[in-house]
Amino acid sequence: MSAMQKAKPLCGKPVSGVFCDADRYLYLQHITVRSPLPPMAEDNSIFVYVETGQGSISINGMLFDLEPGTFCWLQSYHVFAIEPLWGEELRLLAAVYDYPVSNYMTFHSTSRAHLRCFATTPPVYHLEGDIRVRVEALLDEFAELNDAVDSGSNLIKCGILGQLSYLYFALCEQHSAVHPYSQQNWSLGWTLAIFIAFYSSEDLTPVTVAENFGISPATLNRELRLATGMNFSQTLNRARVNLASSAILFSELSFHFISSYCGFRYEVAFYRTFKALRGMTPQEYRERAVHIPGVPRKMVSESVERILYYMHTNYKEQISLKSMAQDLYISENIIRTLLRDYLNTNFKDILTSYRIQYAEALLVVTDLPILDISLASGFNSERTFSRLFSQKNGLSPSAYRARFGGKL
Repeated sequence: MSAMQKAKPLCGKPVSGVFCDADRYLYLQHITVRSPLPPMAEDNSIFVYVETGQGSISINGMLFDLEPGTFCWLQSYHVFAIEPLWGEELRLLAAVYDYPVSNYMTFHSTSRAHLRCFATTPPVYHLEGDIRVRVEALLDEFAELNDAVDSGSNLIKCGILGQLSYLYFALCEQHSAVHPYSQQNWSLGWTLAIFIAFYSSEDLTPVTVAENFGISPATLNRELRLATGMNFSQTLNRARVNLASSAILFSELSFHFISSYCGFRYEVAFYRTFKALRGMTPQEYRERAVHIPGVPRKMVSESVERILYYMHTNYKEQISLKSMAQDLYISENIIRTLLRDYLNTNFKDILTSYRIQYAEALLVVTDLPILDISLASGFNSERTFSRLFSQKNGLSPSAYRARFGGKL
């Protein structure tokens, strides 16, 4: 992990659109920082990797060192500012992690364990050894496809983002095992900002949040301003609008439902707040988000979410298309059509993808025999597992373990 200390208080509201914009999805940005950048609050999450140079990044009131090999995953609830050391030049690589695109092209959903990583571990790590080599190789592969916008290249780039997220969560788990109580050293503003982001859909007020932390509403607002440059109301509204921006892509969700789901008591307040922060109505945002040139976004189906969630929860069991259809009360033909139309794939391929992802993790972090891993991952036989694993990774399970096992 990178060194961490309290940062300087922020003055003024942060800016947005520096790293994230419609033309930066699925594109690796090469950024040179020669002077301090203003505090930023982006509407998407971003992977940032330091190629060269020394400096620092302040995130929600905490300061982290930047040096070659530093790897960050910044979220929409982070307010951050980047500053090179005097006379230094920071060269950064940055990639927007677009959750809707990545989730639906790599069949990956953020689990509660991953949410705990975001809430309880640092967003900045300094990489060494094999994991640094792996991250740099992934970024190099991304760069080679940077200007390609065909579906195959986009799928590979989404897969790379998914692998970066996997490595990040492995770092988080490793950090938690070594430093289980490190979050107690974080600033109050850091903790408040994350709390509001994670519980933004609930009926939060300055009084209830302040009481939860044993402070006054005045202290609550002061600590938030020091960490993020925003008060309670601004922090809460921004978190709710960010949540709504993802929910808007679900074709089966009405704006009335989205406003309530995201914590707005009245729909008119949702429309007013959304337009104030996004500069457009929810309808205009939906149209623009789905038709970004070169980005394979589609309207998301709630039924597809249910299907993917079911498979993500049960892939280690002996499930079938028939058993899933019975459990979800959706016909097999409808499931086939939804997966084909929304994901351009099928039940078998998704199920295999989930199982191999799980097997990869077991190969890296355990010494279980290959047969046990194949059965634990939901495969009926070691032979089938080895064949499908080799097709996906170009390595046998044993060779994969030899190359990556114990390296995180």
